[in-house]
Amino acid sequence: LRNLVVEGTLTVPAGGFTNQNSIELRGLPARITGADPLAFTGPLAGEGSVQVSLAVLAGGSVAVGAGQELAFTQTVTNAPGGQINGINGILDFNGGLNNLGALNLINSTVNGNVTNNGTVSLAGTNTFTGIVSGAANFSGAGTARFSGAYSPGNSPAAVSFNGNVAFSPAATLHLELGGTQAATQYDQLKVRDTATFDGTLDVVLINGFVPAAGQLFHLFQVAHRTGSFTTVHLPALPD
Repeated sequence: LRNLVVEGTLTVPAGGFTNQNSIELRGLPARITGADPLAFTGPLAGEGSVQVSLAVLAGGSVAVGAGQELAFTQTVTNAPGGQINGINGILDFNGGLNNLGALNLINSTVNGNVTNNGTVSLAGTNTFTGIVSGAANFSGAGTARFSGAYSPGNSPAAVSFNGNVAFSPAATLHLELGGTQAATQYDQLKVRDTATFDGTLDVVLINGFVPAAGQLFHLFQVAHRTGSFTTVHLPALPD
C-alpha cells in the first residue's frame, strides 16, 4: 500500500498483508475491516477502528493523539521493536493487547485486557480499565492508575513503578505467594514514589505453598503510601 488517509472503510484483502507505509484514520467512521490479519512495519495513526487482528512489527507504530480514540476489536500484538503511543488519547483493545514491544503513554486511557512483557513508559496520569498482567516494569515519572485488575508478572514476579501507582475503588490487585523469596516465589510491587491503595487486595497461595508461623512477605516496597485497601482477601492458614 501507499500512504493512505482513510475516512470511510478500508478492507484488508483475503490472505492479509503487511503494510510498510502509513495509514491515517480520520474520524470515528473511519475503519479497517476484513477477514484476515494486518501487519504493520510503518505507522498507523488517527481516530477510528481496526476490525481485524493486528501485528505491530519491528519499526511499526500505532499512535493516538489528543482527543482521539482508536479502537481495536480483535487481538493486537505489539512485537519487539514495535511501538504503541498514546498522547492524551484513548486506546480500546477490545480483543486484548499482547505487548512485547514499547507502550508509551502520556495522560491516556487504555481500555481492555493487556499483557505487558515489553516496556511501558508513563508520563502524566494513565488509566488502565481492564485486566493488566505481565512482567514489564513501568518506567517514567508518571502514574499508572488501575480501575480494573492488576496481576504483576507471569507468576510470580517483582514489578517496579518508577513513578506512582494508584488503585481505584473498583480495582483488584492480585498477588501470589508460592514461597519465601520475593520475585521468584512471591509477587512484589516496588514503587519509587507514591502508592495509593483502594479497592480489593486478593492474595492467593500457589504451587502447594503453605506459610509457616514467623515467615514474612514484603509485598510492597514504596517510598510513600496513601489510602488502604477497602477489602482484603487472605488465604486460609492451617491451625
